Amino acid sequence: MKKQSIIILFLLATFCIVPVFAQKKTDLAAEIIEFKIIKIPDGKKELFLAAFLRPLLSRKGSVEFDAENQKLNFIDSPNRLKLIKKFTEVLDNSGFRLSDFLAKSAKDKKNISESVRTFYLYPVLWCDVGEEPRLAKLALQENLLVKMLAEIQIKGERYSDLDSIGGINLTGTRKRIVMAKKFVALFDEPILTEADDF
Repeated sequence: MKKQSIIILFLLATFCIVPVFAQKKTDLAAEIIEFKIIKIPDGKKELFLAAFLRPLLSRKGSVEFDAENQKLNFIDSPNRLKLIKKFTEVLDNSGFRLSDFLAKSAKDKKNISESVRTFYLYPVLWCDVGEEPRLAKLALQENLLVKMLAEIQIKGERYSDLDSIGGINLTGTRKRIVMAKKFVALFDEPILTEADDF
């Protein structure tokens, strides 16, 4: 009877318990993203990646760019990849050329201002005890949005009304504001919500 119990325990350990312990949760995923319209030459890839894509990666994330095929190989959390994929689609379909993105200033263009109401970002600040993680998630997405707006030469300033309505004032050229509004719409939803996203 003891020998039979030992054999059963051995079989359980081999086929049931070991696989449970052997399973390791992977918090990273991979995604290949291809630019179809914008062409990024090899000599400009580092500048473009540093400006627009590396800031969107988490600490564990990485990106490699294949200039010949215009494909980007990303590894990061699933939520970061979701954000990056949508963001690159906005860039690719913006109507801008690479030189427009990398230009230091939009010369001889008249700036306009436009306010965009937000529903997730830029709320009227309030913080109850225990709300700190929520505010950290908001701050992460808000900071990423501000960085991306600065890269396309848009000045973004937060505003809030007494009616608990918040948003962002955008200042820049009309064409850049059109793209900036798409950035705001993208970041104005809870995307980076997991611990792995930080």
